[in-house]
Amino acid sequence: MGKLFGNFDKPLFWITLIVMAVTITIGISMPEQFENGLNAINAFATTNFGWWYMLCIAICIIFMLWCALSQYGNLKLGGENDRPEYSYFSWFAMLFSCGIGVGFIFWGVAEPMNHFMSPPPYSPYAAGDPKAAAFAMQVSLLHWGIHGWIPYTTVGLAISYFAYRNNRPMTVANSLYGLLGNRVNGKWGKLIDFLAAFATICGISTSLGMALLSMSFAINKLFGLEINTALLVLLDLAIIIAYIISATSGISKGYKAFKRSQRFYGIMHTGLCFICRSDEICLNLFTESIGNYLQNFVFMTFYSGTSDQSGWIGNWTIFYWGWWIAWAPFVGGFVAEYQKVEQFASLW
Repeated sequence: MGKLFGNFDKPLFWITLIVMAVTITIGISMPEQFENGLNAINAFATTNFGWWYMLCIAICIIFMLWCALSQYGNLKLGGENDRPEYSYFSWFAMLFSCGIGVGFIFWGVAEPMNHFMSPPPYSPYAAGDPKAAAFAMQVSLLHWGIHGWIPYTTVGLAISYFAYRNNRPMTVANSLYGLLGNRVNGKWGKLIDFLAAFATICGISTSLGMALLSMSFAINKLFGLEINTALLVLLDLAIIIAYIISATSGISKGYKAFKRSQRFYGIMHTGLCFICRSDEICLNLFTESIGNYLQNFVFMTFYSGTSDQSGWIGNWTIFYWGWWIAWAPFVGGFVAEYQKVEQFASLW
């Protein structure tokens, strides 16, 4: 095991492995009961703790804004002579691919169309109203913009500060060293790292599951192939092989090149959209959507659907916040590991 994984926390590894193996076994052997149980847990969390998700994101935004604009915004992470390992273009390419690459290509189109035809309860426009287009984009920017990235940057800042300024191991538990002190080396630290590992696996599973559904749906529409287990398995294997090739080539080679190629693909995709659609309409819609998003930033940040009986807030905004938070230990660790950021403000 040591030759395969290198140095690792054996108790944490085996506990996480056993818990996930039991969970997967239950899901395979009792799929309907497992799905019903997860739906019940989701409904309970959304109904009773939706406010907590909204406040959590709001507090993180306020905290990160304070860090960036206060005297601590100029505090350097790393040694006095340390410099960023990658260019900003390469770093942003890796971050965007890691943070939103799987879902954004599909949902970047599907979500605005959904909000356009089925507006949120606080929308002032009827479904299909031309004026609802910018509002649909505004809601999509809420889910994929600053609010979505805040959990990543908050966790990344906490991990990197204690790793680079205090020479602590780069773990989620050590990000709480300022609160727990040396207790992060004991059972509390193990529990925190286990919860972080469990959340990361759940976040990856959600992203991978949605990616497989999106890809299989696209293949079905383009080539008429039936969506079945065999197709999903083949797509899953393709993703795993691509990841292994990228990871084994090293961060500075395979992973960096792979993510930069994705970045260039994104630029080409955007250019194609301008070619196939009136650039005047696209630019006007983009500009208006940004303005609407900033104008309603505070309202959308704290909107928790108190009088909404449709369940929209739980199915969309709260689901996203839970997804981003679950994904934060992984992406936050990535932010901290592969870039010695010059200043706190750079993380913002």
